[in-house]
Amino acid sequence: MLEFIKGISYSDLGNSASILGLLLTILIFINLWTIKRFYIFTARVPELLKKLCKHSGAIAEYHKDFSNSHREIDLELAGIEIILKSLKGKVIRKTKSSVNRVIKCVRNYNRIGQSQKDLWAIYVEIQKLITEIEELQSDLKWEH
Repeated sequence: MLEFIKGISYSDLGNSASILGLLLTILIFINLWTIKRFYIFTARVPELLKKLCKHSGAIAEYHKDFSNSHREIDLELAGIEIILKSLKGKVIRKTKSSVNRVIKCVRNYNRIGQSQKDLWAIYVEIQKLITEIEELQSDLKWEH
């Protein structure tokens, strides 16, 4: 063992320290990224969720008077799509797929030839997403 220590040069120690420094830098970067994502989620997602609930409520109201609300429905769906795009970058991978599913439903909605049933299906998908995100928020309270 003593022979091994005597055989180590300063350049060997420097190389080892550089590798250790690189590993620590990567570890710190990953931890900071995780902390940043958590705080972005806890700070921004509740605000986006509140807006999504507001738009969703408007869709439910327009659903009642579907034949006279086509323009308003288009505006609400456009607002919902923007919120969903913003939300997509702030949630975990599992929930991101749910957000993508709802975005696809909203994009595929075409007022011409669509019915109240199609609009209601979008509303239900939005409600499922809202519930999923609320559950995720509750889970994260216990994790951190």
